[in-house]
Amino acid sequence: MATFTDQDGYALPIAPHHVFGRLAGVVDSAIDAPEISRIHAVVYWEDNGWWLRDESRNGSWLNGRRVVSSQPVPLQKGDAIQFAGLSTPLLTLSDVSPPATFLCRYVPHRCVCDEVIPLHAHQLLPSEQDAEIAVYIAKQQWCLEPLDSHNPIRLLNDKAWIRFKGQRWQLRMGEVPKETVPLLPALNSWQDVHFVFHVSQDEEEVQLTCTDGQSGQIDLAIRSHHYLCLLLARQRIVDRCSGVSDINQGWLYVDRLARSLGITESHLNIQIYRARSQFSEHYALTPDGPALIERVPGKVRWGCPDNVIIKGGQTEYDGVETSIQHHA
Repeated sequence: MATFTDQDGYALPIAPHHVFGRLAGVVDSAIDAPEISRIHAVVYWEDNGWWLRDESRNGSWLNGRRVVSSQPVPLQKGDAIQFAGLSTPLLTLSDVSPPATFLCRYVPHRCVCDEVIPLHAHQLLPSEQDAEIAVYIAKQQWCLEPLDSHNPIRLLNDKAWIRFKGQRWQLRMGEVPKETVPLLPALNSWQDVHFVFHVSQDEEEVQLTCTDGQSGQIDLAIRSHHYLCLLLARQRIVDRCSGVSDINQGWLYVDRLARSLGITESHLNIQIYRARSQFSEHYALTPDGPALIERVPGKVRWGCPDNVIIKGGQTEYDGVETSIQHHA
């Protein structure tokens, strides 16, 4: 990602339209000095390159020369800029990559960062091994999903603050890619959707397929998290066959489910995230749309009510019967 580096070696990743100035809360990088204008200068991405435009009273310097006010000048890797004179701190353009979406943790009372995390379409933070939150894109909207089961999905805007590792991080969004991207079918309800679980006799392998009214059959292959999906689907089927109302079917306590799988709740949350992430590769999911795995405080359930289970080549449940068949 495009980055300035200051004289102490700290990084300042650049937003697509990055404003420097004294007006804290409005500019992207606030500089608290009387010689700095409220809106002093802008660094921005245009025509596949970075540009500098001075908007100040006391001027901006590029490689030791003052630039003409309000006249854009192109920037190259290694260029150094200063604001309001050559005696002010220097920023060196160390990376000229196109804009990217990232999280940054700022150095206290400064506009530079001591840690930067580039974001991808689906990401567990701070890491897959110690995940607290999931951050992902749904219909070109960044979303944050806590993995503690207690808080709802949150929509994120540019400059949003989020917390993990006991620290505050700010989200900075790059430009939306202009190239054509595959248009995924929207999933607005579970109507006309059903899942088929193909389970090996020893239940070591679970293959999952999904069929809907618009995309045909989608093979979700064999994944370790499909066994979790199978357990949740089975509970929903058992409750359905017992006459439990749809709204109350299939709910399992997270702590009990984790113990039955022999994993921690954190690992269980990671498996739920991986299942959702895989499903989102085939359908455009939205925070207010149907969830593959639904959550309420302390409980989870399989979202889709229409399921078929085939174990060892024999039908365990065909989606129609009023009881589930058990095969040794």
